[in-house]
Amino acid sequence: MNSDHSGGRAATPSARILERVREDATDLALLATVTTHDWKLLSDKNGTQMYEMSGESLSSQVSTVRTFGKGGGGHPSEFYLVGAATTVRTDVNAMLDVLRTSTSEDFRAVMKKIFDKQFESGAVVDSLSF
Repeated sequence: MNSDHSGGRAATPSARILERVREDATDLALLATVTTHDWKLLSDKNGTQMYEMSGESLSSQVSTVRTFGKGGGGHPSEFYLVGAATTVRTDVNAMLDVLRTSTSEDFRAVMKKIFDKQFESGAVVDSLSF
């Protein structure tokens, strides 16, 4: 039985899943903010947009480098390919700008750019959504 890092209790499957989701989200944020490459739209079908980003020398800060590095030894890969899917109809680069904002004012401006069409349609976003 696995133990979590918070006090020796047995880690539940849901706790392990949440930890993995946090790692994946952190990796995606790092890829979006650290890399100089842009996302490319691959397909737009059934209300879902598929994007791809590729480049060289995946940052060692990305947790998957430890698992999938060159030769499986945890060294940064020479090349990487990342895929992402979204159902939000917006410019993906505007969405990624959220990760680069440093003030509340910048954040609000980016969110308005992303969700402006929804607001025009009468959507209401409460402060807890942010």
